[in-house]
Amino acid sequence: MRKLTYLLVASGGGHLKELYEALPEKFDFDNSVLLTYRTKLISTNSHDVRFIINPHKSLFKYLLCFVQTLFYFFRYRPNIIISTGAGIAVPSIILAKLFKIKIIYIETAANIFTPSKTGQFAYRYADLFVIQYSTLKEHYPNSVIGRLI
Repeated sequence: MRKLTYLLVASGGGHLKELYEALPEKFDFDNSVLLTYRTKLISTNSHDVRFIINPHKSLFKYLLCFVQTLFYFFRYRPNIIISTGAGIAVPSIILAKLFKIKIIYIETAANIFTPSKTGQFAYRYADLFVIQYSTLKEHYPNSVIGRLI
């Protein structure tokens, strides 16, 4: 068991790219672990990466993803969850709420006018919810506007 400050959670591809772009230039990667699913594009050279199943629209896979995420919560005991979604973030958001862990959620830049499904879920639980376009403020009135790129 290793106590961490940050557990980074993002699906592969664009969500992961946005997560990296959202982090400060001097982010403490030594005090964080990334939870994602395995793709050809993910490099494990930069910092700790742990792979969990992609739950994409399968109840069984969501349950398995939940159990895998729970294992990493007990293993690392993070203080803060930072996520850009997508579905892979749902179990970590639920567990973070159960364990009273702070949640920072960054809504995807792909959605300019309509909220994402994961964003709608995360908004109810996030301690800090970041949107990238003021057009989403009507859907997320208590959010903070921040640009990643």
